[in-house]
Amino acid sequence: MRLVIPVSVDVKSMVSGLNLSDTLSKNLKYRIYYVLSRIVVHDGNMEFYKDNDYYRTMCSENMKDILGPRYYRHAMLLLMNPNDPVIECNHNYQTGKYCKSYRLTDKYNTGKVEYRSLPEDLDVVNRIKKNRPSYREGLAMMEKYDFLISQFDKHGLSVDTSVFEYITNMYRQLKERVIRDNKYQMMVIHNLIGRWLNILDRLNDGDLNPMVSGKNHRLNSLFTQIPKNLRPWILCDGKPLVGVDVMSCQPYLLATVMKDGFFNSSIEGYNLHTIYPTLYKKLYDRNMVQGLWNTGNDLVVSTTGYSNNYVVSSTNNTSNNISYSSSTIKYSPFMWCHYFDSKEIKNIQEYQSIPFELDYYTYVIKTNSDTEITPEELEKERSSFKKNTMYILFDGHQSRRKNNPKVKYMDECFPGVNKWLELALEHLGGKELSYILQRSESYFLLNKVSRRFNQENPSAPIFTIHDGLYTHEEYVGQLQTLISDTGLELTGILPGVKIECPRIEINPQIEDVDNHWKKVKWVTNQKQFDKKKRRVFQSNIDRALKFINTIN
Repeated sequence: MRLVIPVSVDVKSMVSGLNLSDTLSKNLKYRIYYVLSRIVVHDGNMEFYKDNDYYRTMCSENMKDILGPRYYRHAMLLLMNPNDPVIECNHNYQTGKYCKSYRLTDKYNTGKVEYRSLPEDLDVVNRIKKNRPSYREGLAMMEKYDFLISQFDKHGLSVDTSVFEYITNMYRQLKERVIRDNKYQMMVIHNLIGRWLNILDRLNDGDLNPMVSGKNHRLNSLFTQIPKNLRPWILCDGKPLVGVDVMSCQPYLLATVMKDGFFNSSIEGYNLHTIYPTLYKKLYDRNMVQGLWNTGNDLVVSTTGYSNNYVVSSTNNTSNNISYSSSTIKYSPFMWCHYFDSKEIKNIQEYQSIPFELDYYTYVIKTNSDTEITPEELEKERSSFKKNTMYILFDGHQSRRKNNPKVKYMDECFPGVNKWLELALEHLGGKELSYILQRSESYFLLNKVSRRFNQENPSAPIFTIHDGLYTHEEYVGQLQTLISDTGLELTGILPGVKIECPRIEINPQIEDVDNHWKKVKWVTNQKQFDKKKRRVFQSNIDRALKFINTIN
């Protein structure tokens, strides 16, 4: 078992001063490593914890089951020694409901990490497997997607060295905007440059660490951490990689999971039972995946699965494989323990009929605009709409939803869809809903598309960054067709596919410089820096300064 731990914590010295037997020292050391791995925040995972001020939740009862009560108590006493605390707690917890959250103290939050391995025959490793279902599922997913994990051994990833000219130019352009060499702004810039250099150094060293998450089934690695602006310089076996992306993937996936078959089917396929069986069982036990189509009533079910106790007549038109029968349909609409009226059902069908092979955001804006919109206005609206998509989909905080203009816009354009979302958020929460969409994405792109591509082209590289697949140029057409055909076959809705060809430009785009400067310009004093310091690592600053000394 491989753990990521902070280099800054000298666990061996911490344990050696206790005068324990060799066996007890070894067992305690391994358990402290595990605790640190559950707390450490670094460049590769910090985005997951920013909403919790970089604290990570760790439930004491679960940890006692894993480590043993005595070892857990000893480990926490050492790590929270008031004379030199390694970790700190935010104390925001509620017995029986919320667990405590922890993070490294400022002294130890350097951002520099290393790997430690726990022998598989250790009792604590067996306890982890027993008490952490997500870890067990992650192991199963690693085995399931071994053909993707093996890509990192079969193909060599490297960096075109001209990327360092790009980084140099980005650094100089950002530095030019700093007023009077403001030290706080310079630390943020150095952190950015150092982070990029760290990623590239690790990639050249082969430190790719591919793993499949047991929670969302996504394959994560150093490759997925590479910033978009640096991807053109990544080489595979000495050749550039071309990206083939599913356009507007999350809105597309939402359309596919709002079908009744996704929630109530229990056979192998693109459905909740297959991709998330534990959640399916929870919903099944609560009678939330059984609509009236399972009650034995003689009812007709539409392709969305939302039954009508009203009359629908149509003209036999089909869009994206969603058919509207000319016959009279009579049944009761029911999902998330709520009824949907005829307008809401029709509205969901309209959303599923969106031509996702076009630009989703542009299509929605143009379709729902009562007046002519200029190209400039369209681009501004599109950017704002896209930026707020994750809030529209996964923010379950009602007061924020009511005050978010883009959530209001979604409700105006697709009230039935927004109702479905808000009920899902009420019953599941944003995290579980995001897992549904992410697991759906993985089933589609990893289990179906990537697997078939690999079977048909065993010597071709295939790497993934969530909703994008990467291979050599000569295979792009085949991969594009495979994504389109598989998406339509699995879901009945045609996905949009976009090809992302690498373009090496040594001089940064002004838009990229502006975007990075937005995150720097407001950090002008200690108070403002303190708000950002958990994202700024001394290891990145040191690496950047060393690089800058070579270019000056």
